Amino acid sequence: KEDWEAYGGEYCEFTMCKENRDTMNAVHSLARILRVKPKDFTYAGTKDKRGMTTQRVSAHRITADKISGANMMLRGVVCGDFSYSWERLMLGDLTGNHFILTLRDAKFDSPADVEIAMESLRDHGFINYFGLQRFGTRVAGTHQIGLAMLKGEWEKAVDLIMAPDALDRQDIGDARRHFMQNQDAEKALRLFPKSACGERALLEHFRRKKTVGNFQQALDAIPRTLRTMYVHAYQSYVWNAMATERIREYGRTPVVGDLDDDAKGVDKPSNGSRHSKRPKKNVQVVAIQNEEELRKYSIEDVLLPMPGRSVLYPANKIGAKYVEFMAKHGMDPHKMQRENEIVNLHGGYRKLISRPANVKWYVFRLICRYNDPNIPLTPSAPQLALGAQPPASIPAGVYHAVIVEFTLSSSQYATMALREITRSGTSASRHRKLA
Repeated sequence: KEDWEAYGGEYCEFTMCKENRDTMNAVHSLARILRVKPKDFTYAGTKDKRGMTTQRVSAHRITADKISGANMMLRGVVCGDFSYSWERLMLGDLTGNHFILTLRDAKFDSPADVEIAMESLRDHGFINYFGLQRFGTRVAGTHQIGLAMLKGEWEKAVDLIMAPDALDRQDIGDARRHFMQNQDAEKALRLFPKSACGERALLEHFRRKKTVGNFQQALDAIPRTLRTMYVHAYQSYVWNAMATERIREYGRTPVVGDLDDDAKGVDKPSNGSRHSKRPKKNVQVVAIQNEEELRKYSIEDVLLPMPGRSVLYPANKIGAKYVEFMAKHGMDPHKMQRENEIVNLHGGYRKLISRPANVKWYVFRLICRYNDPNIPLTPSAPQLALGAQPPASIPAGVYHAVIVEFTLSSSQYATMALREITRSGTSASRHRKLA
């Protein structure tokens, strides 16, 4: 029996470095190797599959020796820097994320162009849009599924999740088509890969019930985090549209009727339920009442709400824009009360403008030339710990790379910062054309 008092706590906290795997996938692999449950691990937020990422994770009643021993069997994941605590990490327990990003085969007329773009990002920030990854890459976006759920159109939501898509992998496309054409949950379940957790959860329900029906119960079988992701995606979709309207209508200056808040920590992570389901109690959001009050605020103080039953809407033209926009979808921002817990959203607030901190770029060092399009240009955290250095720039190299570095608050998207720097789109379809 372990002496957790002697360790200093029953939660072992460690740094997890991973590459080409998302956080949940990496944690599930670690849990499988250690023969424990994934829920024994908690973390402040999820990191995307694409990229080399580093984050803190806490493990309940699992020793550092055991976790360290799993490193030999993990692929693309390294764990280290252990400590113990009596408190576990929870979703939302982070202030932000630091990014080091490599822009390969960069096209620019002179280093001065890079200077201008980075100075603009540092000094003026960018519109704090939710990144396109929030909405998925399929034709039926996650926000469309969320909208169907909010409207109680349960069968439509299931159809959107299960419908074939031209972008599907061959095996997933075959599984979708088989189910939609034959309503055969048993065989479709065998065809879907284990990574398709949402689709498999639906099919498991239909197989148990021996019928394809009761679609609300079927959706309830999907893991809670995935179900909430769908409805949060609709909130994000509305927010993005309203951010565009706010800038179009009033520009980058606060106006009477805007919502503002001086408290810190408004932008809490929205990859868990805490951000959009339940606003922080210490957040006091108010509408600017008159021209005199405007002097106290800058554009970086302005908030826009994500629709829900417990939020204020701007007391100017943008409040009416919410009503107008959501009416097109058969929704009313002032009537968001629902009986189903998952779709009964309180709402939340998000800053209109994000201004990154710790923005760094050194033209003489961070613009380099290289020949091999596959060579890593930025060492990962484990490589840096071992003393690795980035490759030397080749003066006559074929390609240019620009390496940029900045810190964003939680729930803010580096892809949107890159969009501002490069003045180009970040959609998956655009990147497929570049490949």
